[in-house]
Amino acid sequence: MPRRSDRLALALGLEIIEQIHRRVVSIAREKHIVRGRRVRVDTTVVETDIHYPTNGSLHRSNAAENRLKRQNRQMVGVRGVT
Repeated sequence: MPRRSDRLALALGLEIIEQIHRRVVSIAREKHIVRGRRVRVDTTVVETDIHYPTNGSLHRSNAAENRLKRQNRQMVGVRGVT
């Protein structure tokens, strides 16, 4: 299953995600929380049980990846890229 952020990006589109990021940085700059030159993201790792892939989950994962690639190509207008 895609990560929550990946599902959000698929649902909203990358352009909307970019606008959200820019707005968050803008508000933080207005409130003098950050200077806005660089943003550091915390990518904390959380321990979890191992999920061994099954044929079905691999197929769904591959289908989702291909769908995301198609959407990205459509957004940037690139043809013939796989």
